[in-house]
Amino acid sequence: MEEVNKTVRRIGALRWDGIITNGLLSILAKVVIDFFIFTVSPSFGIYGIEAHGVFFSDAYWFSWFVYIGVLVCYLSYMRGQVDSFDCALIFLFFANFIPLLSLFWIEEGSSSFVLFSALFWAMLFITFAWLPRFSTHRIAEDNVTVEKIFQTAYCILICLLGFLLVTNFSLSAGVGFDSVYERRSIFSSWLGGGLKPYLYSWSVYVFSMYLMFVSRHWIFKCIGICYILVFYIVAGDKVYLFLPLLVLMIKLVPKLGGKPVLYLFFIVLSVLGVLSFILGDIWVPSLVHRLFAMPPDIALNYVEFFEYENLHYSYSFLSGVSGYPYAELPATLIGYVYYTDGDNATVNFLADAYLNMGWFAICPLLLFFAFLRATLRDSRYLILLVPIFIQAIDTPLPTILLTGGGGLIIITCYLLNARLVTGHVSRYE
Repeated sequence: MEEVNKTVRRIGALRWDGIITNGLLSILAKVVIDFFIFTVSPSFGIYGIEAHGVFFSDAYWFSWFVYIGVLVCYLSYMRGQVDSFDCALIFLFFANFIPLLSLFWIEEGSSSFVLFSALFWAMLFITFAWLPRFSTHRIAEDNVTVEKIFQTAYCILICLLGFLLVTNFSLSAGVGFDSVYERRSIFSSWLGGGLKPYLYSWSVYVFSMYLMFVSRHWIFKCIGICYILVFYIVAGDKVYLFLPLLVLMIKLVPKLGGKPVLYLFFIVLSVLGVLSFILGDIWVPSLVHRLFAMPPDIALNYVEFFEYENLHYSYSFLSGVSGYPYAELPATLIGYVYYTDGDNATVNFLADAYLNMGWFAICPLLLFFAFLRATLRDSRYLILLVPIFIQAIDTPLPTILLTGGGGLIIITCYLLNARLVTGHVSRYE
């Protein structure tokens, strides 16, 4: 009996030690991201930020008050993270919420949207902490037959789409900023309308990711990697180049030491961005700025523009009632007002939901993520969901599900997870 008590105390100590460690790393992540955005992000011209706030102001301490409140809810959920879904969700939380808090006090942005985001994340973590305790533990067996069907279909599509790229574009383009924007413009014009834009978007977020992370043979993995490289050279968008690296990192997180690896990723990246900026390098700071500062900056600009014009619900399924007064799409409009003419300033999933449905958006968002969490668990195929979370950093959820292939990803996961071993073992045990 004494040995049992010692074991219980040891396990309890380890759990609390994990919570304390992860809590401290979470706080450190906010400190370094605050510092990066405050010192580096204003230096990027039209794509930079306007720093009005100062450290230790009322808005600064308010951001910490909100963050600690959400962090308490997050720590209650943290102990049960075991799979790619959870790791991707943590990645989205850190990439979406902490920079938003930084931009809030630095740019003196909308407090209502910050509270909306905080309430969403707090309720999501509480829901996820509760959900597994009252649901059946389901472990998916490898569904080799369906796996090979998707592998063959996606490989054929990748080869056909890649052949069109190779025959219509030169693969010897430069890597400078001017070259990148020129290639991006040419590629967008070539895509045109119809089904082609969807197929090429799916080819990156669905087909190639499947071949790289689900297929078991190295030949298919190489086909996926080669296609990503060709697509990056043609399309000129570095997002497509870094997507596989982010998915790979999230896949390896449980093997590399678990959740602290994700926190350290954001901490180290922010520190590297500051040091590189001090040393005169522009590439690393611009990449960190693009990941951390640009999405919440666009979100706050959306909220500032549409809240001021009182346009909530006007560009949604209620547009026939409320009336959207502009000829341009919101992304084009915000690009013209706040950034360079012609920019397509897409906004992240939370800001889009807030501006279309207001505070009512929290319920459908919670239901969407909770449904996925409750029905898709403990499977090697969950890695396919990671691109959905990565896109959510700067893309609306309806766009992710349609153009970004999110709907196809979810269908693929359900078909692959058709064979399940069901028991009553909690994922916390």
